[in-house]
Amino acid sequence: MKGPEGFAMFVNIGMNIVLGILITICFDLTLQAMTGVWFMTPEVVIGTILSSFCVGFTAGTLVPAMDWGMKLGGFLKVKPDGIGSYACCSVILGLCMGVCITIGNFLIADLGTKGLSGAIADITMALPIIVVYAIVFVLIFLKPVQLLGAKVTGFDPSDIAA
Repeated sequence: MKGPEGFAMFVNIGMNIVLGILITICFDLTLQAMTGVWFMTPEVVIGTILSSFCVGFTAGTLVPAMDWGMKLGGFLKVKPDGIGSYACCSVILGLCMGVCITIGNFLIADLGTKGLSGAIADITMALPIIVVYAIVFVLIFLKPVQLLGAKVTGFDPSDIAA
């Protein structure tokens, strides 16, 4: 897929692969350190990465987080193609993805075993940790994924702004 749609799809897929893998591993290691209980198995990790990707891809398709980040940058009067704009977009994208992935994954994992109250308890515990991870990972990886997406799809959004 080429052009703007292909670029958006590539970035959505790329970022959700990155976020799914890194958030799963980092959160599981954090939880193990907090509880002292080893629970990471290949099945748990792979299952969580897959559900994170599915939830994140859906959220990335439906939630206009980048638009919100650009609006925040405009509100703060930061330079459109500068580091301030990138930070605004990354923080809003990380916040949206962290919230959606946390809520989606814990509802998937907990509703059948712990019920809604158990899912809400787990979401409440995990949300701040996962949102911080998501924001940091988006700040680090969004630009490289966008650059790769521009090469693969032949569409570079920075060319339009110029």
